[in-house]
Amino acid sequence: MKKFAIVLFLAAIISVPGHTMVNGRDIIVTMDKIQLIPNRSDKNRATITLNQPTINYKVQFGMNGATPLTQSRFANLWSTSASGTNSFAANHPNATLTFWDSKREYVEMNFVILNVTTRSNGITLDVEFLGGKNPIHISQVATSNHTATSTFIPVTQFNNKIGGQIKSGVLIVDSSFWDPRD
Repeated sequence: MKKFAIVLFLAAIISVPGHTMVNGRDIIVTMDKIQLIPNRSDKNRATITLNQPTINYKVQFGMNGATPLTQSRFANLWSTSASGTNSFAANHPNATLTFWDSKREYVEMNFVILNVTTRSNGITLDVEFLGGKNPIHISQVATSNHTATSTFIPVTQFNNKIGGQIKSGVLIVDSSFWDPRD
């Protein structure tokens, strides 16, 4: 499981739009289940629920160690009472969510996190997808039976194509403008 999370982390860190490798400040969230609910009125938005998340703040790419964050501290970053430049309410961060599904498909979503709320066993993200009409990238791993495939789908097709509950994944949040030490 840890090897799987590391592979997803490395794939995601390279692909986060606008991701800055210079300061490498990232919030890394691993979870055991993911649920995506498309927004019915805005097809480019959705609600994503992450169950049993583990949240860590990584100061610099390639450095060992990270600072654990609680769910409430993570959600409070989007609070309008958060001060100035350290508020994700004022500067919504880019993020990438990656995971494998049961059909051995690698799924990647790039979005801006508009708000975060906590639940007893997880966090819920209100997101706006980057990438236009088809923001979800699905790559099927090549096997001896078939060749690798790659496609992009709209958010509204996610549950039909992938399913509502996915096991384990990694969320990388670009936190260039926030430092818990501030």
